[in-house]
Amino acid sequence: MAAWRGLASGATRRRWLFVGAMLGALLVASVVRPPGAESAATGWLPPSAWFHAAGYAGVTLVLSYALRAARDDWRRLLGAFACATVVGAGIELVQMGLPYRTFSVGDVLVNAAGAALAVVGWRLGGPRSDPSER
Repeated sequence: MAAWRGLASGATRRRWLFVGAMLGALLVASVVRPPGAESAATGWLPPSAWFHAAGYAGVTLVLSYALRAARDDWRRLLGAFACATVVGAGIELVQMGLPYRTFSVGDVLVNAAGAALAVVGWRLGGPRSDPSER
């Protein structure tokens, strides 16, 4: 029961509302009809790959924030990574059913890579462990 103790606080609700808003925005951006043809490649990846990586890095970061993950809290960071990756794969499956979208294993991998980069970033610059919250 101690794990659920802090869920009723206003700060915790705001953290999870932020996660919900991020996931909602990502879902909407992923299912709307894309505008025109994709522009030329930027470097070695197409522009959509950069959007995928940034989107799922963002999801991983807000999940890490909502979970109150510390730099050395691998369980919570792995949970944020796994959740973002599963959401990315799920959205790709939703796109498979849309006539103007396509399913792509490459997109799933880019989503996971963005999530992994976010975990590395959190490890390097996230909050330090606070023994009072454990």
